[in-house]
Amino acid sequence: MGGVWQALTMGFAGVRPELDALAVDPQLPQAWNGLNLRLRFRGVPLRLRAEHELVAVDAGAPVHIRVGDAPPVRGERLRWARVNDSWKVSS
Repeated sequence: MGGVWQALTMGFAGVRPELDALAVDPQLPQAWNGLNLRLRFRGVPLRLRAEHELVAVDAGAPVHIRVGDAPPVRGERLRWARVNDSWKVSS
């Protein structure tokens, strides 16, 4: 089961820890609508929703998250939308 979780998290969701933030770079199969994950980053529980055009993170405390090549953003309730193959923070 751990291998399946790693394939979903690190592979399809593109989640990896970096020095300054948790990086997310989703690469979902076209047939999938999205992927929901629960994980911890530096002791903070997170809920991550990755879709083809949207990434949403709800955290138990402020954390730094980077989506794609966008700069990291700190917060507890964060959203990004894909615009012309780039990720932009959305409200």
